[in-house]
Amino acid sequence: MKKTKLVLLVSVIAILQSCIWPDQSDDVILNPQSDYTPTILKRAAFEATTDFESPKPIVNSGKIYVKG
Repeated sequence: MKKTKLVLLVSVIAILQSCIWPDQSDDVILNPQSDYTPTILKRAAFEATTDFESPKPIVNSGKIYVKG
Protein backbone atom coordinates (compact mmCIF):
# COMPACT_ATOMS: atom_id res chain seq x y z
CA MET A 1 0.00 0.00 0.00
CA LYS A 2 2.80 2.43 0.86
CA LYS A 3 4.60 1.57 -2.37
CA THR A 4 1.47 2.30 -4.39
CA LYS A 5 1.01 5.68 -2.70
CA LEU A 6 4.66 6.54 -3.29
CA VAL A 7 4.47 5.64 -6.97
CA LEU A 8 1.26 7.65 -7.31
CA LEU A 9 2.79 10.66 -5.57
CA VAL A 10 5.92 10.59 -7.73
CA SER A 11 3.80 10.24 -10.87
CA VAL A 12 1.61 13.21 -9.96
CA ILE A 13 4.63 15.35 -9.15
CA ALA A 14 6.29 14.41 -12.46
CA ILE A 15 3.13 15.23 -14.42
CA LEU A 16 2.66 18.58 -12.68
CA GLN A 17 6.33 19.45 -13.08
CA SER A 18 6.06 19.00 -16.84
CA CYS A 19 3.28 21.62 -16.94
CA ILE A 20 5.51 24.34 -15.48
CA TRP A 21 8.21 25.31 -17.96
CA PRO A 22 8.59 29.10 -17.91
CA ASP A 23 11.91 29.32 -19.76
CA GLN A 24 10.57 28.17 -23.11
CA SER A 25 6.82 28.71 -23.41
CA ASP A 26 6.60 32.20 -21.88
CA ASP A 27 9.35 33.68 -24.07
CA VAL A 28 7.20 33.28 -27.16
CA ILE A 29 4.26 35.06 -25.55
CA LEU A 30 6.24 37.80 -23.80
CA ASN A 31 8.53 38.61 -26.73
CA PRO A 32 6.44 40.36 -29.40
CA GLN A 33 9.41 40.71 -31.76
CA SER A 34 10.03 37.47 -33.56
CA ASP A 35 12.42 36.19 -36.19
CA TYR A 36 9.49 34.81 -38.16
CA THR A 37 8.18 36.96 -40.97
CA PRO A 38 5.11 36.11 -43.04
CA THR A 39 5.45 35.27 -46.70
CA ILE A 40 2.80 37.09 -48.67
CA LEU A 41 2.00 36.29 -52.30
CA LYS A 42 -0.36 38.00 -54.68
CA ARG A 43 -3.26 35.77 -55.71
CA ALA A 44 -2.13 35.71 -59.35
CA ALA A 45 1.37 34.57 -58.35
CA PHE A 46 -0.06 31.82 -56.17
CA GLU A 47 -2.40 30.61 -58.89
CA ALA A 48 0.49 30.56 -61.37
CA THR A 49 2.44 28.14 -59.14
CA THR A 50 -0.44 25.68 -58.61
CA ASP A 51 -1.70 23.22 -61.19
CA PHE A 52 -5.08 21.55 -61.26
CA GLU A 53 -5.03 17.96 -62.46
CA SER A 54 -7.76 15.48 -63.15
CA PRO A 55 -8.54 12.94 -60.40
CA LYS A 56 -6.37 9.84 -60.37
CA PRO A 57 -7.41 6.37 -59.22
CA ILE A 58 -6.20 5.24 -55.79
CA VAL A 59 -3.51 2.59 -56.17
CA ASN A 60 -2.81 1.81 -52.52
CA SER A 61 -5.62 2.79 -50.17
CA GLY A 62 -3.62 2.25 -46.99
CA LYS A 63 -5.59 1.42 -43.86
CA ILE A 64 -8.69 3.51 -44.51
CA TYR A 65 -11.61 1.49 -45.82
CA VAL A 66 -15.16 2.42 -46.78
CA LYS A 67 -17.86 -0.19 -46.28
CA GLY A 68 -20.92 -0.16 -48.49
